[in-house]
Amino acid sequence: MLTGGLFFFWATKSIAFNLTNRYLKQESVAVYDRHGKIIDIKPNARGHYALYMRNIPSRFAKLLLQKEDRYFYAHPGVNPLSIARAGFHYAFSGKQQGSSTLTQQLVKILLEHEGSRTVSRKLKEALYALAIELHASKEQILTMYLNSAYFGNQSQGIKEAARFYFGVEPEDLREGETLALINALKNPSKTHPRAPQRPQRRSLSAFEINDL
Repeated sequence: MLTGGLFFFWATKSIAFNLTNRYLKQESVAVYDRHGKIIDIKPNARGHYALYMRNIPSRFAKLLLQKEDRYFYAHPGVNPLSIARAGFHYAFSGKQQGSSTLTQQLVKILLEHEGSRTVSRKLKEALYALAIELHASKEQILTMYLNSAYFGNQSQGIKEAARFYFGVEPEDLREGETLALINALKNPSKTHPRAPQRPQRRSLSAFEINDL
């Protein structure tokens, strides 16, 4: 058992590294002026604007977990009770019910599986969720999720979503604004807060960057 446990820990380390590498590559390149204000941000490979935060506002995290994953700090990446409940519901109603933890949702985003619900992919996501839980803290996973989650209108992550929809930093969001962003996670293309059309961005020239 000890040998098997050590082998599993070693095998999952490469999976966690792969997920972390995918996560780091999603962050947009931003250009700041001399006062620390963002003046240009480039879309990432998915065409989204993602500005990462190192510290997630505790109020936002609390409301998110209450709504999306109340047992986040207790489960190991997957929630057996939620899976059993979803299976029971499907057996009697024929309708699928959400059973993914925030860790599984993070894995789904990083593997770009958002539009797929096949059994094989569900199993892979569960394995990857268990792997990253072994090699990252709960706070790291929660931060990665909120930096990766899509909020519609090319806004990826809580920082860019708060700036784009409400013109504030995440720590300055009101409770109603926080709930509106959390609600958008279920269907970002339809339930996102109303916002002005995203302006066309242009790349700064080398001369302009040198003048900052």
